[in-house]
Amino acid sequence: MDELIKKFGIEPALLIAQIINFGIVLFVLWKFAYKPVLKVLRDRQAKVKQSLVDAKAIEEKLHAAEALKKEKILEARAEAEQILEAANIESQRLKQRTIAETQTEIAKLKTQAQAEIVAQKAQALNQAKAEIVDLVIDASGRVVGKAGLEKVNRALVEEALKETENA
Repeated sequence: MDELIKKFGIEPALLIAQIINFGIVLFVLWKFAYKPVLKVLRDRQAKVKQSLVDAKAIEEKLHAAEALKKEKILEARAEAEQILEAANIESQRLKQRTIAETQTEIAKLKTQAQAEIVAQKAQALNQAKAEIVDLVIDASGRVVGKAGLEKVNRALVEEALKETENA
């Protein structure tokens, strides 16, 4: 083996020194480089795991929010339909009430107009009767020529008119 070591040009003292140097470098690298790199890798791995957990939680929250949004939209649509239905019912009720009020007002105006027509007709009839009485008295006074009979004639003419009304 000594021969083999000499053939390759390996010196045992130098080999031992290099093994010691390698051990020191390995120890220093292990202590100051490998452990911090492992720590960084573990931290990064933990962050990735936490990020995956957070992403999953966010995704679940997103699904829950979407479901809540859909539910709220359905509720809003149902509420809007109820409001529209209530508005339609109210408008129909208001329409019916307005129609009824208008019909009542028309009937009232018709009754008032008929009463006015009857009153005007009665007034016109009374005026016509009064004029007829005056004309008859005037004519009978001219024919008879007596002014004293005017009161008697007026009473007789009015009585005759009343009898014609009753007949």
